[in-house]
Amino acid sequence: MEAPGVTTRAAARKRALPRPALATPGARKARRRIEDKEEAAVFREVVSFTPDPLPVRYYDKDTGRPVSFYLSSLEELLAWTPTTADSFNVASRPLESRQPPLSSQRPRTLLCHDMMGGYLDDRFIQGSPAAKPYSFYHWQYIDIFVYFSHHMVTIPPVGWTNTAHCHGVCVLGTFITEWKEGGQLCEAFLAGDERSFRAVADQLVRIAQFFRFDGWLINIENSLSLAAVGNMPHFLQYLTTQLHQHVPGGLVLWYDSVVANGQLKWQDELNEHNRVFFESCDGFFTNYNWREEHLARMLEQAGQRRADVYVGVDVFARGNVVGGRFDTDKSLELIRKHGFSAALFAPGWVYECLEKKDFFQNQDK
Repeated sequence: MEAPGVTTRAAARKRALPRPALATPGARKARRRIEDKEEAAVFREVVSFTPDPLPVRYYDKDTGRPVSFYLSSLEELLAWTPTTADSFNVASRPLESRQPPLSSQRPRTLLCHDMMGGYLDDRFIQGSPAAKPYSFYHWQYIDIFVYFSHHMVTIPPVGWTNTAHCHGVCVLGTFITEWKEGGQLCEAFLAGDERSFRAVADQLVRIAQFFRFDGWLINIENSLSLAAVGNMPHFLQYLTTQLHQHVPGGLVLWYDSVVANGQLKWQDELNEHNRVFFESCDGFFTNYNWREEHLARMLEQAGQRRADVYVGVDVFARGNVVGGRFDTDKSLELIRKHGFSAALFAPGWVYECLEKKDFFQNQDK
């Protein structure tokens, strides 16, 4: 049926055909054949459509398979808006409850997964064909999983988030700035008025909320001007408040790097030089070259928030550390003795540096 005021091409052709004065059976058949040919011609017209390819960050250039991705610049971060293509990376598993809950003031264990730059076999959303990829399966022993890379905004691959959530482990991405370029980036959003740093914080909250992971480790490894470092606590406070509002159970942690005067000066402890950042967020991740006297000094600094201090342990045992590699337990023993939480950094050492065929035995060890 034709809509009022609308004339189809077939109908127009019908009306254009001359009608014979005498409608003989032969004339009627001939006319029907002509009409059938005209209508069939209309329906045989084909419209071709080729969809635009996804942006390069969404798929692997070699296989074309969908992958998890990161953001490399302030411009990328501020321009990010969710699209249908982003839905590949949205976690489908909610965070299961854990007893006792993370909010209880008990010592916790954080695992910071930093391995070979990140986004390896784990970047493939639909599974990796690798015969022996790295895997982690001791979820019952950890409370927080941080996915770490040296890209500015590290969004955890969705496979990690889904798996961790199944076991009641919350997942954090990493916001990191480094070197001279990192300093320039920080000046761009921290040295001005609050609108600049709030815009960055709002985007970080939106990303965590959209992809359904649980917060951020903030790692500033470059010096800051007095203007920028003066705004850093306000940035942390705003980010933490907004994350708590939009991501239930969300966490913002600060890594021991910059001190209150803007110098990049690792302290290996919580003290008066970096306490302002601890007071502005949910927790403090110390650098790794501590001794037991550092832990003793931190007892007074941490006060009632002892469990919010995550004492860093480099599993590679780089620098002057108490214990790492297969002596990591020596560090854990001292940390627990003083009632602090622990942050295990780069436990992928067993995969990177030892025989792949012995991975599971070494991981258990």
